Formats: sequence, C-alpha cells, structure tokens
Amino acid sequence: MRRRLSPREAARLQGFPDTFDFGPQSDAATYKQLGNGVNVGVVCNVFRALAHRDAEILMTTREGAAILRAIVSAPQALDAPVLAAIAAGQHRLRGTQLPLAM
Repeated sequence: MRRRLSPREAARLQGFPDTFDFGPQSDAATYKQLGNGVNVGVVCNVFRALAHRDAEILMTTREGAAILRAIVSAPQALDAPVLAAIAAGQHRLRGTQLPLAM
C-alpha cells in the first residue's frame, strides 16, 4: 500500500519538533516550505563526516587545522539553538493572524 507522508511526518524528516505549528496554511503550502528547506542536522553531519575523512589533508594548512578543530569541538547535536529559536518564534506569533501562504 502506498500513501503520501503527512505534513507532520514530512516536518519530522526535516528535523522540526512535533510542537511546531505551521499555522492556518494549506497542506500544499506546508509541503512546499518543507521541500524548499534544508535539514541543518543532516548538513552538519555530512560536513562533519567529510572533515573527518579529509582530516589528514586539512591538517596540512593552518586554516584547515582550524576548521578541523572547530568541527571536532562543536556539539554533536546542534538542535538546542534551533529548537530555542523555533519556540521563541512560535511564542511571539501566538495570537497573531498570519497571512495564508500561496
């Protein structure tokens, strides 16, 4: 059996928490927003994997070594700042009437 992902399932794949509210817009508008989005967690993990793969090359220059140090020392989960920003934005917009996305 085949079925389309729900907007909530698509949002989860993009890293949105279940508490995120897309407001009174159509499912089509939500799918469009999610399709145009970039999953920060995925990009971070791919970048981290590439840096580890190329660590030997990066260590050959001062700039490369600085990049590698920054990546290695970065927190494993970068969700906390993103989730805080989402929560702040949702709280700020609560009670306001947002225009429907086209």
